Amino acid sequence: MTPRDTVPTTHWALVALLVGAGIVSATQSGKAPLAVPAIRADLGMGLVAAGFVVSMFHLITGLLGASAGVIGDRFGHRRVLLAGYLLLMAGGVLGWLAPSGTVLLLSRFVEGCGFVGITVAAPSLLARVAAPRHHKLVFGLYGVNVPAGFAIMMVVAAILLPPFGWRGLWLANVVLCGVMLVLLFGATRPLGQAAGAPVARRSFRDLKAVVVRPGPWLLSLSFVTYGTLWAAVVLWMPTYMVEEQHRSVLFASLVGAAIVGANAVGNVVGARLSHAGAPAWLMVAIGGASMGVLARFIFPPEMPELGKYALAFAFSLAGGLIPASLLGSAAQHAPSPALVGSTLGLIFQGAHAGNFAGPPLLAAAVAVGGGWSKADWPLLGCGLLIVTLALGLRRVERRRRRPAVEAAL
Repeated sequence: MTPRDTVPTTHWALVALLVGAGIVSATQSGKAPLAVPAIRADLGMGLVAAGFVVSMFHLITGLLGASAGVIGDRFGHRRVLLAGYLLLMAGGVLGWLAPSGTVLLLSRFVEGCGFVGITVAAPSLLARVAAPRHHKLVFGLYGVNVPAGFAIMMVVAAILLPPFGWRGLWLANVVLCGVMLVLLFGATRPLGQAAGAPVARRSFRDLKAVVVRPGPWLLSLSFVTYGTLWAAVVLWMPTYMVEEQHRSVLFASLVGAAIVGANAVGNVVGARLSHAGAPAWLMVAIGGASMGVLARFIFPPEMPELGKYALAFAFSLAGGLIPASLLGSAAQHAPSPALVGSTLGLIFQGAHAGNFAGPPLLAAAVAVGGGWSKADWPLLGCGLLIVTLALGLRRVERRRRRPAVEAAL
């Protein structure tokens, strides 16, 4: 982003639309978990293959996030955003018509490629439509995309699946993506060269400028650990409620949606605190410590059922401080304004690598330990690791401020 791209005022309508674009893209990931039983019955998929239907988005973003950031920086974030929605729609149609599990997995791969492009391009565009003084706020607000998208789709899927089946759910999401594509195409067109043209002739060599700096790596690793911890607890809660507490799927979906939605609320709070000047490392440390301690007491059998739900809700709420803080720090730790997209790509790569790894790691802990009650100490360990990474981020930020202070003197 060059000085002439900087806007003096924030276009809040565009900010809302871009945040909404992130939420709608995340619903495409959230539509799969509740549909897995119906998909397996219809297409005869095994449990492992069906698991990849759920986790494909996280896998692709975990592998390609930084590369997608470079592509956005090179070819223009508006183009990548619109192309991402076209891919979501193409993948959705392919999935709707899928005659076999193999074709459905291919459709999820196409959707995942669209999702990773949107995930990187939308916040990069936010930096162009928001005044610099609001960057931490709008980046933090964008962090609601995954929890809000998941929570919304958990409720919608519970309503649509019984009468329309999983294919009806897929088709409804294609229509939703089409509406968002039309809105984005019209609303971002007036931005012209500032939003649609390439920022610079970037190449993958420019990614080296990002990965050699400690700040982006600490942000990404913090997101890896946070994503692992959050996904391990929150995405397994509906299964835990059904299998261990013998609750209905609808009950588990609604309670699970409330727990996921709490994370979106925490993101908004974190964005406001970040905008008010709260240090990112401190909010990450508070969020990580709170998540680790709360997770320690969610699964032990002596905790009453309502207590488990309350702790899980507080766990997700406290965790919302972390993505808001990390995303709000992206521009600060990027090597240059033009490489914010690449920095965000590395950060999101860490986030979704954690989301991909969290559920199987908790499943392994439960299996090896002999039950859900044995999963508490690994979760506490993840929380302590987040605190350690936050202290490393504090050290880097202090080192960056010291030359500026010395220059001023």
